[in-house]
Amino acid sequence: MQTRWKISNIPVNRCERLPSLRSPKGYVCILHDLKTGNYFIESADLPRSLIKFWRNKSPKRYKLVRILRADEAVRLRKHLHQRYKKFWIRNHRGWFRLDSAQLRDLDQFIARCSRHIDVSSEQLERWNLKYFAGGFYKHLPKQRLPSGYVYVLKDHYTEDYKIGYTSHPLKRIKYLEEKASGDVEYVHILQSERVKETEAYLHKRFQTSRTRPYKNWEWFQLGDAHLQEIKQLATGPRDAEEAPAQRRAAEPQRGHAPPRPTQNHSVERRRATNTSEDTQPVATTRGRERSSSRARRIRGLSIWISTVLIVVVLLYIAIMTQEGNSALQTLANPIQTAVAVLTSR
Repeated sequence: MQTRWKISNIPVNRCERLPSLRSPKGYVCILHDLKTGNYFIESADLPRSLIKFWRNKSPKRYKLVRILRADEAVRLRKHLHQRYKKFWIRNHRGWFRLDSAQLRDLDQFIARCSRHIDVSSEQLERWNLKYFAGGFYKHLPKQRLPSGYVYVLKDHYTEDYKIGYTSHPLKRIKYLEEKASGDVEYVHILQSERVKETEAYLHKRFQTSRTRPYKNWEWFQLGDAHLQEIKQLATGPRDAEEAPAQRRAAEPQRGHAPPRPTQNHSVERRRATNTSEDTQPVATTRGRERSSSRARRIRGLSIWISTVLIVVVLLYIAIMTQEGNSALQTLANPIQTAVAVLTSR
C-alpha cells in the first residue's frame, strides 16, 4: 500500500531549478530549524517559494533537508503528519520533534516508496554479485574487464557518495585519495561479472539523488535505506550482517595472512584503470584548496632557496678562478672563511 505514493527523492541543491507542479502533483519539503532542532513538513507546488518564506524570517536559521516529489503531495503530507503524530509540537502546525530514530524511519519510508527499477533474476544471474565490506579492498585481487568491482565510496567532507566501477580497488582508491586529499573510503564493494551493467542499474536507480543534474554524474546523496538496498542487491532479502557465509567471505580471518592476489603481469602493464574505468572527477572542496595553496608556498620557498645557493656557488667559482673584481673579492671573503672552517672540520 505504501508504494502508491511513487515518491522521487530530489537533491536539495536542485531546489532553485525545480519547475512548478499542478495539483495533485507537487513537492513535500522537510525543513530543519537549526536553533530548536525541530522539523517542518509541508507540501508546496514550488519548493523555493516555501524556503524563501522561512528564510525571510531568519536567513541562517532554517535548512532544507528533504525534497520529495509525489503524484499526490497533499495526501503524502497528511500521511507523514499522521505517521509522526506523537512527535507533533503542540500549537505549531506542521512542526515535529524528530530524533535520529525517526529520521532513519523516514529514510526507510522514502526508499520503500521511491519509484523502483526492478532487476530481473536473469540479470542477477548474469552479474553473479558477491558482497564485500568496504574495508576489505586491500585483499581483493585485480580482475579483467568486464569482470570487476562496483563500489560505493563516501567523501567525508561533502557527505556524498560515489558509485563507480574498477578492476583493481586498491589502485583506484589511491587515485581518488590523491584527488580528494585522502578523505574518502569505500562503504560497499560488489564483485560482478558485468560491472558496466551493474553500475548503469545503480545510476538509474538513484538518478533523482544525483548531486548535479548531469546524466553521467556519479555523485549521489544517499541515506541509510539506500545503502541497505545496495547491500541487499548482492546478499538477497536478508541483511549482509545476517548472512554468515557472505560475512566470512568479506572479512579476513584473524591470525592468518590475507589471500595473495593473483595478478596477470601482461595485463598489469596496461593502464586499464585509467582508460576503461570511470574517470569521474572528485568534487573540489575548501580543504583541498588549502592543501594546494600550502603546496604552492612550499614549492616557492624551495625555488627561492635553490636560487640563493646557485648565486653563492657561482660567486665562489668566479673568485676562485680570479675572474672577479675587487668588490666581489671583498664580498666573497666571508664565504671563503666559512668554507675553510667547514673543510677544516
